[in-house]
Amino acid sequence: MSNTSFEEQLDKMDFFRSHPSLKPFIGKNYTENEAGIRILLVGESHYVENPLPQITRESLLNDWWSENPPLINDISWYTTRGTIHNFMFGEPVRSYSLFREPCKVYNDCFLHGKYQSTEEIRSLFDSFAYMNYFQMPALYERISLWKSLLIFNNETNKVHPLSSEIWDKTEKISNEVFLSVAEILKPDKIVFLSTEAYNAFKRQNETYDTDKIFATVHPTCAWWNREMKSGFTGKEALINFFTSLASQRKSI
Repeated sequence: MSNTSFEEQLDKMDFFRSHPSLKPFIGKNYTENEAGIRILLVGESHYVENPLPQITRESLLNDWWSENPPLINDISWYTTRGTIHNFMFGEPVRSYSLFREPCKVYNDCFLHGKYQSTEEIRSLFDSFAYMNYFQMPALYERISLWKSLLIFNNETNKVHPLSSEIWDKTEKISNEVFLSVAEILKPDKIVFLSTEAYNAFKRQNETYDTDKIFATVHPTCAWWNREMKSGFTGKEALINFFTSLASQRKSI
């Protein structure tokens, strides 16, 4: 199936008709890449600097999911495809580790380090499809969606009825959108680059294809380069996963 066909199907989804900025990125080489495998990368969420003054708990709980969602903040802060374009063609920044690290591991594991320049490595993102799991941006810069809700509602991790109500609805609808996208893109493998997103996915899906789905920590967090209880860093876990996939492809 061509990328054009994917686009036509995504455009038929009600959610993306009202939230086009959250449509997934589909690399031009997603269906035919050098590794010979379709990989859907899944991040956590976009974020904004601060929510606009008119945003309320009620607008987050109901209006955001309507056909005419309010702007939480400047739309340029949470445009999936725009963010990927900025990563691939703009100035390198630390936050782009989320996209850069999978490209580097992909290059080493599948292509034996074939590409060396920064531009070449960034171009490898065209071999992936990418989306965020949570279909609502975090309300403050560089923190998780859950923590942003706690701050917004002036709650704590121990007492959080308002945040939980928004979170539960966000988790449920986000999962529905995610499953619909996966059905359209039909990836061979799905790689969660966020344990929070992966845990939310597991809560919403009692059963799923464990062979198809892999999860590691966010590439910008400390555990990406720090050994975890598993005995591996987050990066090493992704290297092991991609190396296993590369070996499987060779044996076919």
